[in-house]
Amino acid sequence: MPLNQTRFVDENNLSNDEFKCFFSMLKEQFEELFTYCDRVPCQDGHKYISKKNLLTFLFQMRQGLSDDFLKVMF
Repeated sequence: MPLNQTRFVDENNLSNDEFKCFFSMLKEQFEELFTYCDRVPCQDGHKYISKKNLLTFLFQMRQGLSDDFLKVMF
């Protein structure tokens, strides 16, 4: 089955088992963690952390993959 990039963008497209395998936490834990993501100051004001940003970070921490590989995945 070919990899479908959009599956990783939305956590609801993954089963609970897939989500835990990829990100080492349950979907409910992810939702709670996301509530703690504050906006980040930058030169042009502030940047908000998206769910995609958080999923990418968690995936990288869990799998130890390179930034270049993650660009392709996400």
